[in-house]
Amino acid sequence: MAQKAPIDENLKTPPPTKIESLEPADLPKNHLKGVRPYIEEPEVVIKKAVRTSILLIILLTFVTAGVIFYIFQRITKMSGDLQSKQNLIYLAGQQKEMSTQIERQWKEISPNIPQIEAMLPASDDLLGYMGALENIAKTSGVQQTIKFQNQEATKTNLPGQENQATKKGSSVDYTIELKGNFDQILNYLNGLEKAPYFTKVTSINLASSQGAESQATIGAKVYTYPKD
Repeated sequence: MAQKAPIDENLKTPPPTKIESLEPADLPKNHLKGVRPYIEEPEVVIKKAVRTSILLIILLTFVTAGVIFYIFQRITKMSGDLQSKQNLIYLAGQQKEMSTQIERQWKEISPNIPQIEAMLPASDDLLGYMGALENIAKTSGVQQTIKFQNQEATKTNLPGQENQATKKGSSVDYTIELKGNFDQILNYLNGLEKAPYFTKVTSINLASSQGAESQATIGAKVYTYPKD
């Protein structure tokens, strides 16, 4: 029967060491110098990791929100600036187009300005207009009396009314009293309509008297060219 050989004590397997009883003296001698080993429970480690993750998520959320808000503000400001520039460009284009239209219209109107001014007697000098009315009355064979309404502002050069004041503006109101037969009065109205002035008849009152003679009262307005 074979006999058991004696086993060297150094070759024997050491008994297992519990983690709870592990002391620094039991650790290998080649561990890092200055590092104190610290072993925690797995549950504590997991809780700390979860808290750290939550804090990081919250911090990341705030940072992301701040970045998004900043980008939104920048985009809004850039959009406003872009809209303002577009409005300025549009207004500049409109002004240029209006200037072009005004220039074109001026070129069309400018040759007719002398004729237009001739149709608009000066507001402070109606002698020429009254002369035209006298010619119409003479051609029609009627007797006429012209009464300009008294208005305030600048003086008007009218026969017998040099010191009267009439309104300075775009028109002068007056009344014409006519005497003659019906055909003569009708011819006078036709001549007034064809006169080279902008005249508006505001009222006509025709009255017949004894014989063939009739009387008419005409309210009219002549548009004038205001002068300082």
